[in-house]
Order: sequence, then structure tokens, then C-alpha cells
Amino acid sequence: MQFDEQNPPSLKIYNCVVIGSGISGLQTAYSLQHSHGLRAEDVLVLEAQDYIGGRVKQVTSFVKGVNVDVGAEFLHGSNTELTRFADEHNEHTKEMYCWAHGDGGPLQHTVDQGYGLYYVGSKSGNSRLLRYDSTSEDFVKLNEGLWSLADLNEDDYSDEHSLLDYLSSLQLSDDMMRMAEAGYANTLCSTAKDLSLRRVIKWSRLWHAEGEEDGDFSLDNSYGCVVDILRRPCKIEINSPVREICYADTLVTLRTVGGVEYVAKCAVVTSSPHVLKSGLMRFEPPLSQDLQASLSTTCMHNIVKVIMKFKHRPWPKHLSGMVLSDNTFLLPEIWFKDVSDKTAPGEEARAYAVGFTTAAYADKVATMSKDEVLRSCVEQLDVVFSHLEPQHMSGSVDGEGGERPDSIPKPSEEFLDGMLWEWNPIRHPYIGNLRDVCPS
Repeated sequence: MQFDEQNPPSLKIYNCVVIGSGISGLQTAYSLQHSHGLRAEDVLVLEAQDYIGGRVKQVTSFVKGVNVDVGAEFLHGSNTELTRFADEHNEHTKEMYCWAHGDGGPLQHTVDQGYGLYYVGSKSGNSRLLRYDSTSEDFVKLNEGLWSLADLNEDDYSDEHSLLDYLSSLQLSDDMMRMAEAGYANTLCSTAKDLSLRRVIKWSRLWHAEGEEDGDFSLDNSYGCVVDILRRPCKIEINSPVREICYADTLVTLRTVGGVEYVAKCAVVTSSPHVLKSGLMRFEPPLSQDLQASLSTTCMHNIVKVIMKFKHRPWPKHLSGMVLSDNTFLLPEIWFKDVSDKTAPGEEARAYAVGFTTAAYADKVATMSKDEVLRSCVEQLDVVFSHLEPQHMSGSVDGEGGERPDSIPKPSEEFLDGMLWEWNPIRHPYIGNLRDVCPS
């Protein structure tokens, strides 16, 4: 669309139109008003889906009285935009034990008595359940290798080097290679083969060498409080997927799939890489060749959360989470929630567990029925917790002060129900895509 500056169109001209109401889009609109002085009526947010928040979403009916995050759940780092934002708005955060390698762990100390366990499956029957501070030689070798990423110089490696290349150079056991895939790559929503070694070196330096990003936190009021704060001053139109963005020297016109047209002095696109390279939006003139080339090297793997609720807590009281290295298991990473003091009257559940799967793990889950997935995951918990010994019952030396293993009920006997939340194109067509294949 071409504009005549002397005779502009009769449509309202916004100072800025933001495409996407995920955290990035909402923060953009919020900052334009609070930091750059734009009026609320001069900023418009267009959201393709029927809700606000993108990958931040809560379900309130699964465990009555509890906001269950089916998308983003944790704040990674103590000195981040999100943790500072929570402090500024008096949203209480609680530090939690970091069990997954991709979050900077496993820590070598407990956090508010919280700790982590690591399950190493074996076809020979020699499966092991390790505590976070285990001195098992192969476990220590893996942890030291991942922590040492921060000591490397990314300039010593080419863009073709992957995390898998680095792990292979450490000559880890097959068990620990699977542990790295489950506890590091899965946490970063990718695979060791697809993760750039140069990039993970930079991330590791943030966590360890510079000391600015230590700690993982949860929000008392769930991630939804961030969306609620950011959306308050914003004018947002949902169910408005943008089909075309045409820009000239002075103005931008945006047309939705429904044919509605908007005009702005500028537009900020916060859509996912999948949307930008999939053809769901057309740009005129087209995106630059450099940007298109960059997008061609990105991918978004599928993500599935498996959430199970229980009548009583069937795990040690202070256990925060686990990483599980076993090719027969569906869930590589699980965290645990005791909500006995939060549930609404009439709610039978007192605890729930969250299984987090991405990439190949999520693809496998997506091929199964809900009942098959839940049955398999509960059986997985039964197997893991059958290995509990006194030293696994708390984070202190020898499990001192913990419960007895035989006092913990069997997960399958306490299981009530479960749910799967799949971040795929069927449920969320404007976020990710099962056909979004990573470059080889």
C-alpha cells in the first residue's frame, strides 16, 4: 500500500502496532507507554490466538484453587528483566533448587531444603538413583564437563560445532550422554545435536563465570501475574492474525486474515521464528536476504507438558525435581508440587507432578493417546521411587531428617488424573509447527 503524505488514509494511524501478545509483545507495548511516553490509545497489540500471553498460560480447573502453568513456569536467573519486574511490582518470588543441568545445575547445596535426584536406567537391571551430590565417577565427570563450558572460549569453535560434539569429546558413558540429553538439551528445548556449542558457552558464562544470573525462582501467583500487569494499559485485539505487512517510507499497513486493515507509523513483530519463516505472514517488500537466511537456520521443537495429580504426595517431602536417563521412559525431567495448603474446598488432589518434554521426547509423547501417556508416566514414577533409600529422602548427608522410604505411598495408588498440554500447531498454530524441521 502506498501512502500520500498530503492525504493520509482515513484510518486511525497508531504510533505503533505490536504483533503478538506473548511476553515480548506485551513488554514492548508496556515499555512504549511507561518508558517512552506514548499514550495507551496510540499503541495497538494484535494477537492471532484467542487468549493473551503466548507460551504463558494457566489452567485453573485441573487442581481447583491452584494456577497450574501449562507453559512457562520458572524465572531463570536473579538479575533478569523478569525478576526485576516481579520485584518492582511486589510479586513474590521463591528461590528453588535447580536440578536440571540446563538451568545451571545440579547445585551442590540445597535451597530451602529442596534437592534433586537423578535416575540412571539400565537394561541389565543395574539402574541407579543418585542424589545431587553423588560422587559416582561418571556422574561427576558429566557435571564437571558441563560446568566447564563457561571456561571455554567460543571463538575457538566454528558455527558448525554442536553441544553433542563437545560431549562426545569428553568420552562420557552412554548413560551420561543420555543424562546430558535429558537434563541439559531437553531443558533448553532442543537436542545436543542442534544446540550450538558457541551459544551454550555464552549461556554457561552468564550462569557461572560472571555470577550475574545465579538462581532459579518461581512466582507465588504463577506466571500469569506478569501477563496481568503488562496487559493492563494495553489495547489488545485477539483473534486477529496478521496476514500482510506492507511498509513504505513513513507508514505501515497491516491486514489481518479477516480483512481488517490497520495503519501505523511503525510495527514491531514479536512472532515466533516459525511464523516468520512459514509464510503465515507476507511482507512487502520482502524480509532481507540476511534475515531470511538467519530464520532458515532456526527451528522450534514441539513441547509437551504432562501433568499428573495425586491424592497424597508420593515422593520425598523436599524433593524438587528429577532428571531421568532411561530410553524406555517418556519423561526426561519431572518436578514436584505439594499444594495441600492451596487447594480449594472439595479438591481431592494434594500434590501434582509436571513432566517436561521437548524435541524427540515430545514427538514420542505426541504419537500416543492420553491414557497411554499417563499410564506410562505413572508406571515410570513407580519404577523410580522403588529405588528410594534413606540417603534419597532429604538433601542432607545420608538423608538425615527425611522420611522413611517405606512411608512414601506408591504413585500408582495415589494417582487421580492427568492432562497433556501440547504446544503444537493444532492447539497453537501461531506459535510452533510440527513440520518445523531443524537444519541438518
